[in-house]
This record gives sequence, C-alpha cells and structure tokens, in this order.
Amino acid sequence: MVAAATSTLCEAANAAVQGNASEEKLIASAKGVANSTAQLLMACMVKADQHSENAQRLQPLVTRSRRQLTSWSRQLNLLLSSMNKRLRSVSRVVRCTPWQLSCRLRRKSCEGKGS
Repeated sequence: MVAAATSTLCEAANAAVQGNASEEKLIASAKGVANSTAQLLMACMVKADQHSENAQRLQPLVTRSRRQLTSWSRQLNLLLSSMNKRLRSVSRVVRCTPWQLSCRLRRKSCEGKGS
C-alpha cells in the first residue's frame, strides 16, 4: 500500500509541475502516503511482541514518521498557498482570474512542447 501511494504521489507531483493536476490531488496523494505509512507501522506494532527489542525500537520510528509526515503536509500547504498568492497577484496584472491565467499558461506550455 505504501508503494502504491508513493507512486500516486509521484504521478500527482509530476502532473502538478506540468500544470495538469490540481493541488487537491497532490495534497490527497501526500496524505495517502502518510496514512498508508502509519497503517503499516501500526500493523507492525500490533503484530510485534510488545516487550520485544524490535517493538521497543519500532516505537520511536512511529513517532518520528508521524512528525515528519505532519511537517511535510504543512510545508506542502505553505508551498501551495504561496503559489496561489503569486498566481493571484500575476492575474491582477494581466486582468484575468487566476483560473483563466492558469488555463492560458497551460495552453502556452502545451504549445511550446509541440515545437
């Protein structure tokens, strides 16, 4: 499940960079990786003997992975927020809505790829 979620995240990130995916898809994919990783770690914790050395070493990993995934989620939200602010400010200059500007930019990048 983690591998599939990671693959989906990579595809969403690639599509977002090319302007072919929404931020919601990127955020949902990132949360999918976080959720499947947490689920895997919890399954390991449940199956492990709670007093074993492996279980004792696994607990800090669970804690660190939760913190890291939360941090990545915050960073992604900040990045997307920053991108939206820039898009809104540019759209004011060219006098169109952010959505129209996004469409124009996608069309331009698609035209540039064909040549």
